[in-house]
Amino acid sequence: IAGREGATVIFSVTPEILNKYAHLDVPKKHILHGVTDEFLAALRNASMPRQNGKIQVGYSGNFLRPDMDHAVFLQIIRENPEVQFHCWGSYKAGDSNVGGGQGISNSVTNFVQQLQDMPNVKMYGVVASNTLAQHLASMNAFMICYDINKDQSKGTNYHKIMEYVATGKVVISNNVTNYKDRPDLVQMPASRENNKELPQLFKQVINNLAEYNSEQLRSTRMQYAADNTYSKHLDEIEAVLQKLSP
Repeated sequence: IAGREGATVIFSVTPEILNKYAHLDVPKKHILHGVTDEFLAALRNASMPRQNGKIQVGYSGNFLRPDMDHAVFLQIIRENPEVQFHCWGSYKAGDSNVGGGQGISNSVTNFVQQLQDMPNVKMYGVVASNTLAQHLASMNAFMICYDINKDQSKGTNYHKIMEYVATGKVVISNNVTNYKDRPDLVQMPASRENNKELPQLFKQVINNLAEYNSEQLRSTRMQYAADNTYSKHLDEIEAVLQKLSP
């Protein structure tokens, strides 16, 4: 409950949003993004087929969003021809939730076309949640690449991170404040100005996957996701509300 006079509590997925309401003398609670129990079950039941010896990197999201860092994303793909990139999410105007497909810029259109033309990129479009879980389970790593200066979340938190982490595999991302103290969960550049360091970081992680995907780290990531299911978050919210009840 936030943004209205008379609020008794404020919940948010980022501390930055909570800070906007610092002037309100009410309890404030940071609740992380979550993952569904069904998604975790789908991951556990995934067959995880081998991928012809190539390193598999996944990226899910809306490719028509104007806040993706197109230049760096394409640079990483070009500089790593030995890596197979898998992309799930809207890339056709008819599937977009950005203004119903209206107002898509030429730069976004050109970006998507370049992705489609790259031999080491596979575009799946929008898929069902269980299908996505099955696909994510077969990845070796995941990438996030937003331009923080354009990003609607300002590099604070992303829902997709919890789904990535649930697989146990390493996440390579632009700077995300919510995970700045958790390199065991997300590998990111220190800069919040640009993504110039991201291509080199990507190479570093990919060249040392055995280290970044060690059994201990994979276990830590999967447990973190299991501790952040939506059902557990609802219990957490309910407990806060009960304490506030007269």
